[in-house]
Amino acid sequence: MLQLAGIGRAQVMRTMRTESLIVVGIAAVMGTLAAIPPLAGISLGQTESPIPSFSAGVYAAIIGVTAALGLLAVGVPTRFAW
Repeated sequence: MLQLAGIGRAQVMRTMRTESLIVVGIAAVMGTLAAIPPLAGISLGQTESPIPSFSAGVYAAIIGVTAALGLLAVGVPTRFAW
């Protein structure tokens, strides 16, 4: 559809990259918000504190791998479709 509008290859790639970053960002926020209540419940039951302990490095690694997979899932088909 974008090709029919006269958009070049670089513009299509940039548009798809931006869209996938937006989707990955929203997914990271929504996934984190969805995981907080169960984690707080488990933490409350085990440690009597509603604040779960977690490693920021592990969280960053999970978000990073998820972002990379999201970018690859959109970028590879976009590149080969052109």
